[in-house]
Amino acid sequence: LGEVLRKLEKRDFIDHVSPGVAPGAGRLHFIYYLTKRGAEFLAEANRVDIESLSWCESKPSLGYDHAHRLICVSVHVWLSRVLGQSLATFRPYYRKVKDGGRYRHSSRFVVAGMAIVPDALFTVEHDGGRFGYVLEVQNEKKRNAMVDQLANHALAVNDGVAADALGVDDVAVMYVVNNARDLEKLRNAAGTLAPLRERLFGRSFESLKGEPRFSSSNWERLA
Repeated sequence: LGEVLRKLEKRDFIDHVSPGVAPGAGRLHFIYYLTKRGAEFLAEANRVDIESLSWCESKPSLGYDHAHRLICVSVHVWLSRVLGQSLATFRPYYRKVKDGGRYRHSSRFVVAGMAIVPDALFTVEHDGGRFGYVLEVQNEKKRNAMVDQLANHALAVNDGVAADALGVDDVAVMYVVNNARDLEKLRNAAGTLAPLRERLFGRSFESLKGEPRFSSSNWERLA
Protein backbone atom coordinates (compact mmCIF):
# COMPACT_ATOMS: atom_id res chain seq x y z
CA LEU A 1 0.00 0.00 0.00
CA GLY A 2 2.83 2.40 0.86
CA GLU A 3 4.42 1.81 -2.55
CA VAL A 4 1.12 2.53 -4.33
CA LEU A 5 0.60 5.73 -2.33
CA ARG A 6 4.11 6.95 -3.18
CA LYS A 7 3.53 6.30 -6.91
CA LEU A 8 0.25 8.20 -6.81
CA GLU A 9 1.95 11.12 -5.03
CA LYS A 10 4.74 11.23 -7.64
CA ARG A 11 2.09 11.59 -10.35
CA ASP A 12 0.38 14.34 -8.31
CA PHE A 13 -2.86 12.35 -8.14
CA ILE A 14 -2.90 12.49 -4.33
CA ASP A 15 -1.17 14.39 -1.56
CA HIS A 16 -1.10 14.08 2.21
CA VAL A 17 -1.29 16.06 5.43
CA SER A 18 1.22 15.22 8.15
CA PRO A 19 -0.22 16.32 11.53
CA GLY A 20 3.09 15.63 13.30
CA VAL A 21 3.50 14.35 16.84
CA ALA A 22 1.02 14.55 19.73
CA PRO A 23 2.03 14.27 23.43
CA GLY A 24 1.27 10.78 24.71
CA ALA A 25 0.18 9.52 21.30
CA GLY A 26 3.37 9.73 19.27
CA ARG A 27 3.46 10.38 15.54
CA LEU A 28 -0.02 10.83 14.12
CA HIS A 29 -1.30 9.14 10.95
CA PHE A 30 -0.88 10.82 7.60
CA ILE A 31 -4.18 11.70 5.94
CA TYR A 32 -4.23 11.40 2.16
CA TYR A 33 -6.52 13.34 -0.15
CA LEU A 34 -7.33 13.52 -3.86
CA THR A 35 -5.84 16.41 -5.85
CA LYS A 36 -7.46 18.16 -8.81
CA ARG A 37 -5.14 16.28 -11.19
CA GLY A 38 -6.20 12.99 -9.59
CA ALA A 39 -9.87 13.97 -9.83
CA GLU A 40 -9.45 14.85 -13.53
CA PHE A 41 -7.85 11.46 -14.18
CA LEU A 42 -10.62 9.60 -12.31
CA ALA A 43 -13.36 11.59 -14.04
CA GLU A 44 -11.94 10.80 -17.48
CA ALA A 45 -11.25 7.14 -16.70
CA ASN A 46 -14.74 6.55 -15.29
CA ARG A 47 -16.56 8.93 -17.66
CA VAL A 48 -18.14 10.94 -14.87
CA ASP A 49 -18.42 14.67 -14.11
CA ILE A 50 -15.48 15.89 -12.05
CA GLU A 51 -17.98 17.77 -9.83
CA SER A 52 -19.29 14.40 -8.62
CA LEU A 53 -15.88 13.69 -7.03
CA SER A 54 -14.52 14.99 -3.74
CA TRP A 55 -11.07 16.54 -4.11
CA CYS A 56 -9.05 19.34 -2.50
CA GLU A 57 -8.01 22.54 -4.26
CA SER A 58 -5.27 23.12 -1.69
CA LYS A 59 -3.67 21.28 1.21
CA PRO A 60 -6.26 21.10 4.02
CA SER A 61 -5.38 22.07 7.57
CA LEU A 62 -6.00 19.60 10.38
CA GLY A 63 -4.77 19.76 13.94
CA TYR A 64 -7.69 20.19 16.29
CA ASP A 65 -9.87 17.40 14.88
CA HIS A 66 -7.29 14.84 13.69
CA ALA A 67 -8.46 11.95 15.91
CA HIS A 68 -12.12 12.80 15.38
CA ARG A 69 -11.73 12.97 11.62
CA LEU A 70 -10.10 9.53 11.46
CA ILE A 71 -13.05 8.02 13.34
CA CYS A 72 -15.54 9.88 11.14
CA VAL A 73 -13.85 8.65 7.97
CA SER A 74 -14.05 5.06 9.26
CA VAL A 75 -17.78 5.42 9.96
CA HIS A 76 -18.36 7.12 6.62
CA VAL A 77 -16.55 4.31 4.78
CA TRP A 78 -18.73 1.80 6.67
CA LEU A 79 -21.89 3.67 5.61
CA SER A 80 -20.79 3.72 2.00
CA ARG A 81 -20.04 -0.01 2.07
CA VAL A 82 -23.25 -1.19 3.73
CA LEU A 83 -25.62 1.18 1.91
CA GLY A 84 -24.05 0.95 -1.54
CA GLN A 85 -26.21 2.42 -4.31
CA SER A 86 -29.03 3.25 -1.89
CA LEU A 87 -26.86 6.04 -0.43
CA ALA A 88 -28.29 8.88 -2.50
CA THR A 89 -26.76 11.98 -0.89
CA PHE A 90 -23.73 12.21 1.36
CA ARG A 91 -22.30 15.45 2.83
CA PRO A 92 -19.45 15.02 5.35
CA TYR A 93 -18.41 17.94 7.53
CA TYR A 94 -14.86 17.98 6.15
CA ARG A 95 -15.99 18.61 2.57
CA LYS A 96 -16.32 22.30 1.67
CA VAL A 97 -18.81 23.80 -0.80
CA LYS A 98 -19.07 27.34 -2.11
CA ASP A 99 -22.01 29.20 -0.60
CA GLY A 100 -22.53 32.91 -1.20
CA GLY A 101 -18.91 33.42 -2.19
CA ARG A 102 -17.55 31.57 0.85
CA TYR A 103 -16.49 27.97 1.34
CA ARG A 104 -18.54 26.28 4.06
CA HIS A 105 -18.84 22.76 5.49
CA SER A 106 -21.12 20.75 3.22
CA SER A 107 -23.11 19.42 6.22
CA ARG A 108 -23.76 22.92 7.60
CA PHE A 109 -27.26 24.29 8.12
CA VAL A 110 -28.61 27.20 10.14
CA VAL A 111 -31.36 27.06 12.76
CA ALA A 112 -32.52 30.05 14.82
CA GLY A 113 -29.61 32.07 13.46
CA MET A 114 -27.08 29.51 14.66
CA ALA A 115 -24.91 27.35 12.39
CA ILE A 116 -24.90 23.59 13.08
CA VAL A 117 -22.27 21.34 11.51
CA PRO A 118 -23.05 17.64 12.09
CA ASP A 119 -20.48 15.05 11.08
CA ALA A 120 -22.56 14.18 8.02
CA LEU A 121 -25.93 14.67 6.35
CA PHE A 122 -27.11 11.88 4.07
CA THR A 123 -30.16 10.40 2.38
CA VAL A 124 -31.04 6.79 1.64
CA GLU A 125 -33.42 5.56 -1.06
CA HIS A 126 -35.58 2.63 0.04
CA ASP A 127 -38.85 1.18 -1.29
CA GLY A 128 -39.32 4.10 -3.65
CA GLY A 129 -38.86 6.73 -0.93
CA ARG A 130 -35.98 8.91 0.20
CA PHE A 131 -35.11 9.16 3.89
CA GLY A 132 -32.89 11.77 5.54
CA TYR A 133 -30.33 11.32 8.33
CA VAL A 134 -28.15 13.53 10.50
CA LEU A 135 -25.01 11.73 11.70
CA GLU A 136 -22.90 12.48 14.77
CA VAL A 137 -19.77 10.47 15.58
CA GLN A 138 -18.42 10.86 19.10
CA ASN A 139 -15.42 9.46 20.85
CA GLU A 140 -15.35 12.09 23.61
CA LYS A 141 -17.94 14.63 24.73
CA LYS A 142 -18.79 16.15 28.11
CA ARG A 143 -22.37 15.89 29.30
CA ASN A 144 -23.12 19.62 29.05
CA ALA A 145 -21.83 19.76 25.49
CA MET A 146 -23.88 16.67 24.63
CA VAL A 147 -27.07 18.21 26.05
CA ASP A 148 -26.48 21.41 24.07
CA GLN A 149 -25.84 19.49 20.87
CA LEU A 150 -28.98 17.38 21.30
CA ALA A 151 -31.05 20.50 22.03
CA ASN A 152 -29.80 22.03 18.77
CA HIS A 153 -30.75 18.89 16.85
CA ALA A 154 -34.18 18.85 18.50
CA LEU A 155 -34.72 22.43 17.37
CA ALA A 156 -33.55 21.63 13.83
CA VAL A 157 -35.89 18.62 13.65
CA ASN A 158 -38.81 20.58 15.09
CA ASP A 159 -38.35 23.46 12.62
CA GLY A 160 -37.74 21.12 9.68
CA VAL A 161 -34.40 22.79 8.92
CA ALA A 162 -32.38 19.56 8.63
CA ALA A 163 -35.07 17.99 6.43
CA ASP A 164 -35.13 21.07 4.18
CA ALA A 165 -31.35 20.94 3.83
CA LEU A 166 -31.68 17.41 2.42
CA GLY A 167 -34.90 17.93 0.49
CA VAL A 168 -36.86 15.29 2.44
CA ASP A 169 -39.97 15.32 4.61
CA ASP A 170 -38.29 14.28 7.85
CA VAL A 171 -34.95 13.18 9.30
CA ALA A 172 -33.61 10.85 11.97
CA VAL A 173 -30.59 11.75 14.11
CA MET A 174 -28.05 8.92 14.31
CA TYR A 175 -25.20 8.75 16.86
CA VAL A 176 -22.20 6.41 16.77
CA VAL A 177 -20.48 6.37 20.17
CA ASN A 178 -17.92 4.37 22.14
CA ASN A 179 -20.05 1.93 24.09
CA ALA A 180 -23.36 1.13 25.84
CA ARG A 181 -22.55 3.54 28.67
CA ASP A 182 -22.35 6.44 26.21
CA LEU A 183 -25.63 5.35 24.63
CA GLU A 184 -27.22 5.57 28.07
CA LYS A 185 -25.80 9.09 28.52
CA LEU A 186 -27.44 10.10 25.25
CA ARG A 187 -30.75 8.56 26.32
CA ASN A 188 -30.71 10.48 29.60
CA ALA A 189 -29.70 13.74 27.91
CA ALA A 190 -32.48 13.44 25.31
CA GLY A 191 -35.22 12.40 27.72
CA THR A 192 -36.99 15.78 27.79
CA LEU A 193 -36.52 16.71 24.11
CA ALA A 194 -39.90 15.86 22.59
CA PRO A 195 -38.95 16.58 18.92
CA LEU A 196 -36.39 13.75 19.07
CA ARG A 197 -38.90 11.07 20.07
CA GLU A 198 -38.87 8.28 17.48
CA ARG A 199 -36.08 10.18 15.70
CA LEU A 200 -32.94 9.61 17.82
CA PHE A 201 -30.96 6.39 17.38
CA GLY A 202 -27.50 5.16 18.33
CA ARG A 203 -25.03 2.31 18.22
CA SER A 204 -21.46 1.69 19.30
CA PHE A 205 -18.30 1.61 17.17
CA GLU A 206 -17.88 -2.09 17.95
CA SER A 207 -21.34 -2.92 16.62
CA LEU A 208 -20.32 -1.63 13.20
CA LYS A 209 -17.85 -4.49 12.97
CA GLY A 210 -20.15 -7.15 14.38
CA GLU A 211 -23.33 -6.28 12.46
CA PRO A 212 -22.48 -4.71 9.13
CA ARG A 213 -26.02 -3.52 8.36
CA PHE A 214 -27.80 -0.18 8.51
CA SER A 215 -31.34 -1.46 9.16
CA SER A 216 -33.24 0.12 12.07
CA SER A 217 -33.14 -3.12 14.06
CA ASN A 218 -29.37 -2.61 14.50
CA TRP A 219 -29.78 0.87 16.00
CA GLU A 220 -30.96 1.46 19.56
CA ARG A 221 -33.81 3.93 19.94
CA LEU A 222 -32.69 6.59 22.41
CA ALA A 223 -35.76 8.83 22.64
